[in-house]
Amino acid sequence: MSINIIKIYKESFYDVRYHRREWFKVAFGPYLTWLFTLWLLSLNLIIFPFGLSGNNFKLEEMKLFYTNDDPTVFLISLIISAIAYRIINFMIATSLSINGYRYAVLNEGGDRWISYNLNMRFVKIIIYGILVGVTGITYLFICLEVIKAVNSIINNTFVNVILISLFGLYGFYLLGRIALYAVVISVDQKEPIKTSWHLMKGNALRLIVLFMLFWLTITFTGLIGTLVLGSLTLLLSSGGAILATIGVFLGTFFGLFLIMFNWALTSKAMGLIYQELSAKIDAEFIKKYKGQNF
Repeated sequence: MSINIIKIYKESFYDVRYHRREWFKVAFGPYLTWLFTLWLLSLNLIIFPFGLSGNNFKLEEMKLFYTNDDPTVFLISLIISAIAYRIINFMIATSLSINGYRYAVLNEGGDRWISYNLNMRFVKIIIYGILVGVTGITYLFICLEVIKAVNSIINNTFVNVILISLFGLYGFYLLGRIALYAVVISVDQKEPIKTSWHLMKGNALRLIVLFMLFWLTITFTGLIGTLVLGSLTLLLSSGGAILATIGVFLGTFFGLFLIMFNWALTSKAMGLIYQELSAKIDAEFIKKYKGQNF
């Protein structure tokens, strides 16, 4: 019971290409919130420190304030913005994941512009995400302690490299086995870790190869786009600040496009894997117990 890497790779691209409007709708709400949050936090870095100082909001006074040698107030604003961004970004990413998986598997959400899925699915993914994170940190701590213990007995660099490689590969294998837990939660199925572990048996390495193909494709596309847009921006900058701004805007838009494109491909691929493996298990169950009475 294994997944067809090339088939899923091709079908993911095909679906995202021919249903790009639906994918854009699925992502619109969380992405709009994310961009609005970035704008607010950027504004906070400018206005909050100056306002905290008790000055009036005049451009001349702001210039004098930000040329001051004391960076304390600005650092406070930077820390607050960073913490707020991490929390909000995590929430938006979770909402976006649920939207993507539900559209990939259930074809839900492609007909409306705003969807956040702030419900029990959202809460369960956060809880399981924290559980997986704590387990991962524990695994890392155990690996480091084992390496430290072995190093105290056999102080050999080659042995350390082998141990790190083995622990790293096994860590990736474990992540591959539970990779579908968020998909399982998103489509309202029970026992997400157990279900993912069962479905991904024999497919962890294939999943890693599939995502390496996606990563290479996105990276190559990003490099080509960066070279083209970078050259275009240099040409436009010779024509003045307004034309240079157009080049920067196109570069920003291209970056946002790559982020959305990567999310859509990943969501569709995970949905296809879940559907394919679930169908195979159902078929095996029917074949095994065909003709038997329950």
